[in-house]
Amino acid sequence: MIPKSVSFASRELLSSIWTGPLILKKVNRPDLENTRHKENSLKLWIFEAKRLPTKKRYFCEICLNHILYARTTSKEKTAESDPFWGEPFEF
Repeated sequence: MIPKSVSFASRELLSSIWTGPLILKKVNRPDLENTRHKENSLKLWIFEAKRLPTKKRYFCEICLNHILYARTTSKEKTAESDPFWGEPFEF
């Protein structure tokens, strides 16, 4: 807040100092509010596994840079069907 004891010319100078960087950003990128912004996210959908040996339980692990971030539920492979997850993940 600008002090009341400051003269008009000084107040104007102070307000331009405080809003200067904001105005500078709009001068450099006047369309900043109308530009498309990138969302940093990753979306995966694990569907199914095929041609696996029967009578075992299977799951998928999702690792990024060797760090485990998520794991699907465990599904059993039967002779009639392949394991199906249909699980979405979003990071």
